[in-house]
Amino acid sequence: MFAIKGERSCHLVFAERELGTTFDPLFSMPVDQMQHMFNSLWSAGFRPPERALKDDIVGAKNAHLDDLRNVNEKLFNLLGQ
Repeated sequence: MFAIKGERSCHLVFAERELGTTFDPLFSMPVDQMQHMFNSLWSAGFRPPERALKDDIVGAKNAHLDDLRNVNEKLFNLLGQ
């Protein structure tokens, strides 16, 4: 159960579904309540795994470098013609 002070609590119910079945979103929450939840978790000491942060940073850097390589290749092709 999840509850924010002064707000109604909700229960999450899990059910088996056939693979490939579509359904409404499993979970939704207003942005302000989600931010409050993340802030509360952070204040309580919850942190993302350090490894995940490094992987995300390296992945973003690699994607950026790939974009720069593509731009350079297109520029060189244009200048060469």
